[in-house]
Amino acid sequence: MIFPEIKHLYKYTSVNDKSLGILIKDEFWFSSPDKFNDPLDCGIQLLNNADKYSIISDFKNDLDKINIRISESTDSAGLEELEEIKQKIETYIKKLESISDNDDAIKEKIGSILLEIYTKNIKKTGILSLSEINDNILLWSHYADQHKGICIELERTKTNDLSDNNLTLPVRYSIKKPILTLHEQLTATEEEKKEIKRSLIYTKSVDWSYEREWRVVQKIGDKSFKINSKITSIIFGIKTPQSTIDTIVELLEKTKSEIKLKQAVLKENDFGIDIVNFVDKSISADLSKSVVKAPAKTSAKTSAKTSAKTPAKSVTPPSLAPTTSS
Repeated sequence: MIFPEIKHLYKYTSVNDKSLGILIKDEFWFSSPDKFNDPLDCGIQLLNNADKYSIISDFKNDLDKINIRISESTDSAGLEELEEIKQKIETYIKKLESISDNDDAIKEKIGSILLEIYTKNIKKTGILSLSEINDNILLWSHYADQHKGICIELERTKTNDLSDNNLTLPVRYSIKKPILTLHEQLTATEEEKKEIKRSLIYTKSVDWSYEREWRVVQKIGDKSFKINSKITSIIFGIKTPQSTIDTIVELLEKTKSEIKLKQAVLKENDFGIDIVNFVDKSISADLSKSVVKAPAKTSAKTSAKTSAKTPAKSVTPPSLAPTTSS
């Protein structure tokens, strides 16, 4: 488990069917990279330093391996996927064979073909973006519906998915995009190719470093998956509507009453956000209406008898000031 000091990771989200599905089914939506708001995300810089014949040879070796797997496959779904890969490899071989040896732009064309392969491969990937922090103003604004959404706190332990290095890793922030040469791609083992792909997925521009992002990865994107991690709290935004709060409170009472409720509030003297224990304003309003009224005025005949009595004391609601959570 890397970075054991990180005990929780956070999912900022607007409140919609997908986010409510997290609370109902424990399923998180894994987006494909082409849906990200950063067009440079999962980008690659490919340096061309190989000829087309070595690349064709490499593709044919891959094709031989695919054919062996197809002949040994007993899974119909897996067989369909292998057939699709085979067709793509055959297409790439034909494209390369059609390039003239005397073409001055041959390396550029070869590079564009390989770049297309990596891009398509990565675009199929599913990514769940989380953060180390729960009090970033920009994250609340960008990903939690301008502070009207919620932030879901997930527990990170030694045995759950958020500590599995094959699934979850922190993003590395860099000034330059990852660089890959054709030679590295052509000579890479299967394990090295996986590492190349991981490098692309977990590298972002340094401009995004304030997000302190971690990523959970699945093979297929634009699909919901369960993750083995306990939800420990729900944090309401500064502007989360009362109707949304009521829906979530009611939902959790039925399904996950152990989840703590918290609230984001503006700091008093600084720019920033504090996370405090949640106090339900709707309950507060009901309490304020429960003030006991003083007795009605009596008639003149009885006023003398009752003048010595003091008015009934009103019931004061408990303090509603939020307390900072531990």
